[in-house]
Amino acid sequence: MEIKRIISVLKPFIKKTLLQQKIPEQKHWRVMPFLEFWIGNLFPPKFPFLCVQTADCLPILVIGHYLPLQKTIIGAIHSGWRGTAKSITIKTLESLQESLSLSKKEFLKSLNIHLGPSICQDHYEVGEEVKDSFPISSTISPTLSYDPCFSPPYFHGGKKKWKFHNSKAVEIQLLHFGLSRSQIKISPLCTHENPSTLASYRRDGPKAGRQWSVVGVHW
Repeated sequence: MEIKRIISVLKPFIKKTLLQQKIPEQKHWRVMPFLEFWIGNLFPPKFPFLCVQTADCLPILVIGHYLPLQKTIIGAIHSGWRGTAKSITIKTLESLQESLSLSKKEFLKSLNIHLGPSICQDHYEVGEEVKDSFPISSTISPTLSYDPCFSPPYFHGGKKKWKFHNSKAVEIQLLHFGLSRSQIKISPLCTHENPSTLASYRRDGPKAGRQWSVVGVHW
């Protein structure tokens, strides 16, 4: 794994310390508080579990089993609009693919992604500067056909105020990268609309809690 490449990609987001652990037959990296991933044996002697904290941002959980290599990967990513605009999820997947020395086709066929609860478009109002951070030509493939709800794909509104659909933006990036819709699971829950079960910074301000999204391997 070229860990320096990941650090350079995430440098604008890194506010805390980097932990890199190397254990025989497995690798574990954590770039707090945005990214954590693990590569190890297909049947690890100790069951790894990773987690990411969010309030309104999108938690992205990654898992893949690679039988020919006898390897498993898991990952947990925190993506707010800045991370999504910089394609943090795709850059992470590219680095994991490189680490496994697999072709893109081989890497993708065993991969599954879960997009957890996040703030929905109805409650995610942003300014023009956020919209301008998303160069549509670089995130949407003209060869993909989309449902009507994809037009515009993840911004609704106008007059300097827009409603942003973060999970839809990440879904489009993943489809463009080569995953199929069957490999992407999306939670329908909105953090803002579920005060009894989910934390929302936009709803509750500084007193908002956090939810933990967890991914792991257990045999």
